[in-house]
Amino acid sequence: MISRSTLLGALVVVELAILGYAAQAVAGAGPSTHWTFPSWTIHTAGIGGVTTRLDKTFAAGPAPHVVVDVDQADVTIVTQSTPSVHVTGTMTIYGRTSGVKPSLDAVATTDGVRVAVEAGLFQHTGRVEREVRLAVPPGAQVEILSAGDVTTTGLHGKLIARLRGGDLRVSDQQGDVDAETSSGDIQLVDARSGSFALRTDDGDVKLTSSGADHVDAHTKSGSIAGADLRVGDGTLRAESGNIDVSFAADSDATVNLNTGSGSISGAGTTSSDDGSAAGRSVRLGSGRGHVGVSTDSGSITITSGANSHA
Repeated sequence: MISRSTLLGALVVVELAILGYAAQAVAGAGPSTHWTFPSWTIHTAGIGGVTTRLDKTFAAGPAPHVVVDVDQADVTIVTQSTPSVHVTGTMTIYGRTSGVKPSLDAVATTDGVRVAVEAGLFQHTGRVEREVRLAVPPGAQVEILSAGDVTTTGLHGKLIARLRGGDLRVSDQQGDVDAETSSGDIQLVDARSGSFALRTDDGDVKLTSSGADHVDAHTKSGSIAGADLRVGDGTLRAESGNIDVSFAADSDATVNLNTGSGSISGAGTTSSDDGSAAGRSVRLGSGRGHVGVSTDSGSITITSGANSHA
């Protein structure tokens, strides 16, 4: 059992250390210092924080496999004409921390590049901000295992994204997209490929001037919106939310519409006089494919100049 005198002595040491740091701050000491105690280290960052920077380039060929596993760091991915992967990033730690600080690094792999954050044995009373930017060849196959908000532009290879709570915005995409986020929006703009698989537990799905042979879009709590959407077959499903879709003129599918609680309206559809829940179908082009559009609680609005039948 620790004696009272030992405990008092330890408290005195801590108080003296705190007074010493305060004196250094008043005297104009630098923005970052650290104190070493017998069994732990406390690092104190100034108001501006302590920043670590990452800047690496890898010769990776025209179609590298790029893996991104960066916890909650925001990620931006753009394309470049050279067959290499350029990774830049910053990690800024604010406030008081203890233990081994997290690391942000990029390494070459057998088939491409991996960018990752190692958490370390780390505790802090402030905050950690991280941001990563990658420039990759258009043919890169990008796999995001964790991140905050993600923005990609110009990819021709497949994009896989698994996010815990961030938004995903994809533009000028020519490869397949397989994306999930637990709490965030998914937005595709000017995306054309063979397959879109999009799922969010709590967020909206938006598709603008985009299309694929097969589209599966699902939100548990949120809306689905499509403008100039081309689809061959698949499903658009909102468990609790509205669906508002304008189909492109070159779509070729029979679209089945159903809502458990809400109305169905728009070009080529009819609803009951009181606007209650109903099921309808719309034929786009020759109606070759099959698309299901449904919501358990919400309304459906379809805009299209295609032939249809109720």
